[in-house]
Order: sequence, then C-alpha cells, then structure tokens
Amino acid sequence: MTRIHLWPGLVPALALVLTLLVGGCRATQEVVALEPGVYSLTSRGGTQRAMVDNGVAAAERHCVAMDRHMAPIATGLSAGGYAIRFRCVLSGDPALAGRDIVPLPSE
Repeated sequence: MTRIHLWPGLVPALALVLTLLVGGCRATQEVVALEPGVYSLTSRGGTQRAMVDNGVAAAERHCVAMDRHMAPIATGLSAGGYAIRFRCVLSGDPALAGRDIVPLPSE
C-alpha cells in the first residue's frame, strides 16, 4: 500500500486560502465617519442584490450598536459595488420616513 505524504501544514494553508477567496467575494468596507453623524460604507462582491443586502445590513448594525436606527441619505449601485451614506437617528425621527430610497436591483 502506497502512502501519500503531504507537506506538513498543507491542509491548513489550503483552508486559509479558500477562506480568503470565498470571504473576498462578499466584502463590506468598514463604516467611515464623513462628518459628525454622517457615515458611509461600500459593499462589494457577489450579486447586486447581495451587495445591497450586505451594505444595508452593515449600516443597520452600526446604528443598532448606538441604540439608533439607520436612515439612508444617498445610495449608489454599480457593477463595482453598493455605496450607502447614512445617519443613525433615534426612533421617531422624520428621516426614517425616507428609508425607501435604498434601491433594490431587479435580479
């Protein structure tokens, strides 16, 4: 019976490479403060729908961490990514009425 000897650490190295490749397919940039109370982030990779979903979810998580709600100011969707500029506001803020400006792709 012939045994195949693998280079020590080959399996963990391949697992790391695979994780980085798969993880890189859906990357969301960290939230950046543009000015006091106004934030921005960009979601890249995957389908347009995935970029929108991931970007909106990341913005909402950022605001929830401050016990607030995400209110989009401006959004943009292209083949290269989904960008969202937003504020984190308290419940009842009139800015929450404009939440429907987030464009959803037709796919």
